[in-house]
Amino acid sequence: AGSGGTQAGLAAGLGDHGKVLGVDVGARPGLADAVQGLAAEAAALAGLPAPRGRCRLDTARAGKAYGEPTGAALDALRAAARTEALLLDPVYTAKAMAGLFAAVREAPRGTRVVFVHTGGLPGLLASRYAGWLTSETPTGAGA
Repeated sequence: AGSGGTQAGLAAGLGDHGKVLGVDVGARPGLADAVQGLAAEAAALAGLPAPRGRCRLDTARAGKAYGEPTGAALDALRAAARTEALLLDPVYTAKAMAGLFAAVREAPRGTRVVFVHTGGLPGLLASRYAGWLTSETPTGAGA
């Protein structure tokens, strides 16, 4: 969740914030409140009731700042590429996948999950992240 728009749209469409877990990448302060507001607006525009519950947000994956790599994101990026041929970017989707891995570990056995991949591949090719796939611990990959 960067701006919160995708999470808000999913919550509005599903009618329940409890069915959507956003992974905060550190792009926006007050993200949970933004998601709540955007979801209510989207639902109203679609003629639906506002989604039930409160926004669910994993805030443990953002790292030091927006765009800063994390070790968990690097692990998730590599695992997705090696096991599923799924390419992720280091800014958004690798952090989201790290959040998915954590959520699955904590969920009851048999819980169904869907990962919504919203793009971001060009971020993987940015010169800032050039060493990500070739080094064991890329620059800035703490936490």
